[in-house]
Amino acid sequence: MAHAWIPGGWDWVDPVKEAEGKELEVSNSFDTYAGVCAGKGLDAEENLEANARFLRRKKELAEKYEIEWPETKKASPGGSSSGDQSEQASKPRFEVVR
Repeated sequence: MAHAWIPGGWDWVDPVKEAEGKELEVSNSFDTYAGVCAGKGLDAEENLEANARFLRRKKELAEKYEIEWPETKKASPGGSSSGDQSEQASKPRFEVVR
């Protein structure tokens, strides 16, 4: 099994922008989910398994107690929650310039 040294990460002033930046890096193939987890000192496989267990348990409780969980909403690009959501969703998040 190969090992890679990854320096520790630091929390920045705006954690929302940091998270949005990581999301963009992964979605544009500049980084991987495993790379983002490693930068936080987490194992990607363990993190995925923990999230799967959480979501499975959440579903079990919802069925058992007839709970309707609110949908998780993503922060909009730029951190602003104002404006028409459908209009924002149709706009590209970045533009390719050649």
